Amino acid sequence: MFKLKKRGFTKSDLNKTLSICKEMSYASELAKVHFREVSLENDGPNNRKLIVFVHNWARALEGEIMQGHVVDQRVAAEICDILDKGGWLSGSEYQFVRMELLLHWKYSEMIMTGRERNLYNTDEFYQRLHGVA
Repeated sequence: MFKLKKRGFTKSDLNKTLSICKEMSYASELAKVHFREVSLENDGPNNRKLIVFVHNWARALEGEIMQGHVVDQRVAAEICDILDKGGWLSGSEYQFVRMELLLHWKYSEMIMTGRERNLYNTDEFYQRLHGVA
């Protein structure tokens, strides 16, 4: 089963998880195609940074899963904080990366809040990307 960590997520943990998981797992082939389209549409330097952030956030979370660790909202927040070194993510940028992560990442339900779960469970686009509808 899953192991709970006794301490918070660290920069060293981040480096390890990123080395374990080389590619983000997508919710479906459609999600993968759509994420690539989003990446192409957001190819400016600042936007590109956000796309890379989403990808690395997913990889780090997935690296934790691959090691048998619990992945939940707390772990997702800790990883996000470490990835956001220097605090460059503004509120709207954070909302963008979180939305893209939840829409495209295979294991997004693990880190959803109750409010997000209610919203996405009735969202047709999310359902299509996750192969539910």
